[in-house]
Amino acid sequence: MLCQPATASDFRVIDGDTVEVGGETIRLCCVDTPEIRGKCEAEKRLAVLAKRRVASLMAGNSFTVDRSTQKIGRYGRTIASIRMMGSTLSGILIAEGYGRPYSGGRRSS
Repeated sequence: MLCQPATASDFRVIDGDTVEVGGETIRLCCVDTPEIRGKCEAEKRLAVLAKRRVASLMAGNSFTVDRSTQKIGRYGRTIASIRMMGSTLSGILIAEGYGRPYSGGRRSS
């Protein structure tokens, strides 16, 4: 199914750009957030804030998983967009400063 509505009970936040919805691991497209296992304490603190923000947004809103890219990432995660409140979760995270635009591949700090 390309687009699937979901509810708050259907998800688990792994980190700021990875969630599990209905047992499927999803890497949010178009955003990169700090890593929980980051290189420094500052990065780890920012990663925890991003993870908490994703959890609060998903718990408080209905959302739809859009798999129209039909891609699987290098770690076996589905690359998808989560849509809510007339926007994408990735767009909200970028606008609020929790992540930066990302188009795939490795990035330097």
